[in-house]
Amino acid sequence: GPGFTHVGTAPRGEVATPVPTAVLKPVAGPGEVPHAAVARGAAGAQALFLALVPDEEEERVKGQLQQDLEVTLSNAGVACSVHLFGSWYSRLAIKASDTDFICVLEAPPEGTRAQSAELRHIAQIMKRAGYRDVEPIATARVPIIKCLAPKINTEIDMCFNFEERFTLGIHGG
Repeated sequence: GPGFTHVGTAPRGEVATPVPTAVLKPVAGPGEVPHAAVARGAAGAQALFLALVPDEEEERVKGQLQQDLEVTLSNAGVACSVHLFGSWYSRLAIKASDTDFICVLEAPPEGTRAQSAELRHIAQIMKRAGYRDVEPIATARVPIIKCLAPKINTEIDMCFNFEERFTLGIHGG
């Protein structure tokens, strides 16, 4: 209809998605050469990149969070080391990414019942230490504790070395 343009391709027999014509903008503005429009777009892309990609301070905070988790658990008598992994470790995180840790227990419990008990025990330690919305999920394919870090509202997912395959590539702390 008027004011709409069909954009993109659609499978045979289907209609392409209608997009309001006002959304479609020319590559170059009036009197602007295309390379100036590209530069304008590059500045916008850079601004978007800076808004999404974590800076050094945010990376420092994640490292401090790792240390805080390890100290909290160690002070409560849990013999373990805590390691950052996932998107923050691989440096593929965006600012909104949750933070993934693996807690490598020196003596991981064997059996589902013992693992569930250990998960609940560690969740209680984390609650007492000020972590919020602490949720042990023992029935997941990879059992985890989900929570929010104190003060900084960072979402945390922490898994455990209940199976050897979860510690491949982690050497010491």
